[in-house]
Amino acid sequence: MEKKTSEKIKTFEKKTEKQTLKKLPEELIAIIYEYDGRYKKQYNLIIRDINLKNDWYELQKRMLVASMEPYEEIMSYDYRVYLHSLRESTFSGWYFGVYTEG
Repeated sequence: MEKKTSEKIKTFEKKTEKQTLKKLPEELIAIIYEYDGRYKKQYNLIIRDINLKNDWYELQKRMLVASMEPYEEIMSYDYRVYLHSLRESTFSGWYFGVYTEG
């Protein structure tokens, strides 16, 4: 009986904690998360993920351009246009083209 009561109390405390956080101003919630360290950890994970994707993009771009350049003189017009678009492409264009299409 005591176990069930203590579980109910813990559940109630968690619910009231969530409700209290919803009533706090956004600035205060941001300060709490920053102090807690969760915000900074998530920020660092996102930055690391973007850096890894950028490195992958740069490697892929360099390899494609390097493999096509020696044959540029004998390429058809379509391949030359593709090579030019590769040289002019940016990480942001690639990232938002790949990861935002649903």
